[in-house]
Amino acid sequence: MKNEFLKKSTHRFDLVFKTETEIADEWRHETLSRAVDLDQGVATLVSADSVRTEVEVFIKKGEMSRDAAKKSGIYFSHEEVMQRLDETLEAAWEREADKREAEIASGVATFVPGTETMARLRSKL
Repeated sequence: MKNEFLKKSTHRFDLVFKTETEIADEWRHETLSRAVDLDQGVATLVSADSVRTEVEVFIKKGEMSRDAAKKSGIYFSHEEVMQRLDETLEAAWEREADKREAEIASGVATFVPGTETMARLRSKL
């Protein structure tokens, strides 16, 4: 399955197509690279709220339209971010539930009733 996203090049955004695995690999590499930059003091951590506030200033000054900010991927309202997060988490849990159900159906895993699970956990505490 191909995903469409914007990749920032030197001074513009290019539309590219990547697989989910390629996207995950690039994000993993980018995250590690940014962590190293933070550790070495060559970068600082900026909150999403401060970015959103700066973008709002650009929008109010007429230097950027809200649509342009959304298309570039740098601006979403808090409500939009939470909605996307909810949808992403819901989809991830659905995939996990389907995977676990298939493992039980195929015999790879066995179903353990909740009461037994809790009893096992309590015995370890």
